[in-house]
Order: sequence, then structure tokens, then C-alpha cells
Amino acid sequence: MFYDSNNVQLSTDCDAVSSEDVAAKYRAWNWYVQEIAGNDPDAIREALRNAKAETERPSLIIGHTTMGKGCLTAEGANFEGKCSTHGQPLSKSGADFAATVTHLGGDAANPFVVFPEVEAMYKARAEELKAMANTRYVAYYEWKQAHPTLANEYEAYMSGEMPCIDWSMIQQKPNAATRNASATVLGYFAENVGNMVVSSADLSNSDKTDGFLKKSKALAKGDFSGSFLQAGVSELTMVCVCMGMALHGGIIPACGTFFVFSDYMKPAVRMAALMEIPIKFVWSHDAFRVGEDGPTHEPVEQEVQIRLMEKLHNHSGKPSMLVLRPADVNEIGRASCRERV
Repeated sequence: MFYDSNNVQLSTDCDAVSSEDVAAKYRAWNWYVQEIAGNDPDAIREALRNAKAETERPSLIIGHTTMGKGCLTAEGANFEGKCSTHGQPLSKSGADFAATVTHLGGDAANPFVVFPEVEAMYKARAEELKAMANTRYVAYYEWKQAHPTLANEYEAYMSGEMPCIDWSMIQQKPNAATRNASATVLGYFAENVGNMVVSSADLSNSDKTDGFLKKSKALAKGDFSGSFLQAGVSELTMVCVCMGMALHGGIIPACGTFFVFSDYMKPAVRMAALMEIPIKFVWSHDAFRVGEDGPTHEPVEQEVQIRLMEKLHNHSGKPSMLVLRPADVNEIGRASCRERV
């Protein structure tokens, strides 16, 4: 993870509102933390090498940078580190565009020209990448020839095709709670959808995503043979991890929690909808009568917010989200059939 630490916000310096020691916080979370001069390309390269060499912990690279580095006024005065450059063009923030471009070594009359040495570097890098890609293609072809069954499975997973499901094999108990019916469906998926990963925010035995877990096993450090991710009480992080798996391809992610806690997930849910990422969200306990947990667990306004997302059209001009609320065990199966994978 990269953190651009420039100490400037839109309306004030960060020092005016926070004294947080970000590096100490992440070290306390057992991250590998590096603090560097963020405007120094060599320091960035070195930090990346160090981060790649770290095999036990996630990495945070804090780049202490200067907002508007190199900016000048028309009179040639320094205009770095100003709040006005956070969200405004230089011409409106108080800096001078021509003076700044000239100061940075460019031509103010032709500011977007690519320097010859930069063009040569990128051309050379393109050839390096082509050679690397060819090596990977050859290695994959050789593996495919040696392991045709695995290769076919891998290519089917990466294509996004839905595996063949015999829905008649899913037997529901009459009058069962819908979350229990959901567990039955998930259990069948665990045994018949080899590239599905399910996660829950410390509620698997309550939102009944443990129906999947009981027919699979949890992922663990050093052991990726499982297909259930115990996310802990980290709803937003859980969705972001699922987004990453979906964007990578080959994985069908689903995640569950109580419906009221969809509030914590909302920014990532909205982003997944706009990006057309086919994540399955399992939200249980969606009635306003939820027993002993009381008002903190009663989803009163959440359904309105989620259903409004169906009206949020993505760049394909289609509704970004499909919201289904099955009313009984029979509709659970039909809802599963309607899900687009």
C-alpha cells in the first residue's frame, strides 16, 4: 500500500486536524513500514525492492511528498505545499502555469512534449515486456500440454462461465428460515463450484454462510486449498478483497453479514456496482424485528439505500445491481438461478 503523505488537505493543513502517527499505527498492526522521500524516484525504487523482499507481512510505503512540487508564482516565488493546489488548476490556485513548466525543465509553449530520453526508455521497456510475455506464453503452453485436464478447468474458470448446476439436487426443508435455505444452496455450491470463495465478517454461523464452510474449509496462512475466508469484523475490507478476486478473474466471490452492517460496506458495494464486478452479497437479518440485539441491528433505512443502487446505471447503460429478497425457501433456489456469474 502506498500512502502519499503531503500534509495538505483541501481546506487546511493536516497538522491542524490530526496528530496521528500513521507509521506507528501500522507497525502496531504488524505491517512492514517504510518512510521515504516520496518525490525521489530512486527512493521509491528501493522501497519497492524492499517490499517485494518481505514475505511475512503486508507493506506500507509512506512517501513524504510536497504538494505542488516545483510550482512557482508568475513572479518566480515558491508556491509549494499550498491547500489551493489540492483541488484547483494552477491558474486558479495562485501559481503560474508557464513559470512552473519552465521551472520543471519543460517548454511552456509545448508543455506536453515527451522528452527524447523518456521516449527511448519506454520503447526499450516495451521490448523487455514483450520478451517477458513470450516467455510466460511458452511456459503456459508447455504446462497446458502436460496437464490438459487442469488447463481446461483453469480456462473454464477464467472465462467466467457458470458451471453446470443440477438445481434439482438442492433439497430444501419446508418452512425453513431463508438464511438456512441459503446455507443449503451454499453447501451445494461448495461441493460443485470449484472456483467459488465465500467470506463472512465474523458472522458465518449466524448469517449461515457456514453452510459453505461446512462443505469446504477456511483459508489459512500458507494453505490456500480452502475456499472460505474468515474476514473478521471488517466488512469494508472483506468487500475490497472480494473485488480484488473478481477483478483478477477465475474466482466467483460471495460475502455475507447482517443487512444493517451493509452501511460499512456501502462505498465498496457502490464501486463494485459501477465497475460491473459480479460479487454476490448475502445480507441476512433484514427484517426490523431481529430479536434480542435490538435497535442497533434493525435495518430500517438500509433496504431503501440498496434498492436505490439498482437505479444507478453503469457505463454500459445497465442497472448496476440486482437486489433480490426471497420470501421463502422455494424462492431461495429461484433467486440463486437468477444470479449472473
